Amino acid sequence: MIKKVLYFDSGDGKSKIYAVQYKPKDKMVLGVIQILCGMAEHVERYEAFAENMVKKGFVVTGHDYQGHGRTLIEGAVPGYFCEEDPATVVVEDVHILHQLTAQEYPAVPYILMGHSMGSFVARNYMNRYGKELSAVVLLGTAMQRKGLILFGKTVNGIQKLLFGLKHVSKFLNHLSFGGNVKHFQPVRTPSDWLTRDERIIDLYNADPLCGFLFTVNGFEALFELITRMNRIEDMHNIPKELPVLIMAGSEDPVGDFGKGPEKLYNLLNKVGLTNVHFQLYEGDRHELLNEINRESIMTDIYEWIDKKLFKS
Repeated sequence: MIKKVLYFDSGDGKSKIYAVQYKPKDKMVLGVIQILCGMAEHVERYEAFAENMVKKGFVVTGHDYQGHGRTLIEGAVPGYFCEEDPATVVVEDVHILHQLTAQEYPAVPYILMGHSMGSFVARNYMNRYGKELSAVVLLGTAMQRKGLILFGKTVNGIQKLLFGLKHVSKFLNHLSFGGNVKHFQPVRTPSDWLTRDERIIDLYNADPLCGFLFTVNGFEALFELITRMNRIEDMHNIPKELPVLIMAGSEDPVGDFGKGPEKLYNLLNKVGLTNVHFQLYEGDRHELLNEINRESIMTDIYEWIDKKLFKS
């Protein structure tokens, strides 16, 4: 496997975005998979998945969002995107990397895969640029209640007025994620809701690029991404035949223990999509690609892509 590091200009016109690309040494390239990682983590946590797919002939790429990972410049505030319309900029940054990669590999299928917050970004991307995609994989996604998002936006707006965009909001973090670990008591660490694999939990907790709290600006982007991704009028822009795979764990609190992803599956069918598949994994928590059965999950992703794009 060949790993390449690259930087590209962000859609905000100011920032440089850190990205990686993994490609086969000797194999013919079958397709491209672009990864959108979750909140408060970074793209290189997905190297095991990348290696698995590269062995099968795929190029795998992804980037660290603004305020995340190695995009975060020295002295900057983790969990801060950009001042002007961060929810749009984060989607446009995905599009920029998509265009750069598709220019390099123009003749193969292009798959977008988003985990958690990355699935929210991916769903916005489907609404806006779905015609450019061959397939979409959504991991650890959710369907939050409109009232809860409205309340979060209101609280965030008050904190923005009182403390500014770079304020680190412990209250909003607790409101959004404080209850995630309650289902799993007793726990070793507050991060135990992510996966049953204790080694992965320990690596996550020891990683300085993981687990930071979002700023007011970060939550502003998150809440707006959630609001926009569920606009029915925008979902009608998604190509009806676009293959979409929704995967979730039955013990994932972000997805309300399977209920949220199932609601999304039903909603996508309701707006007319004809090629949506939902897979629920019993016992799995939030990070499917870091779960104890991750090898079988990666196999399921590959076999679904193979069936939809190469054998249909």
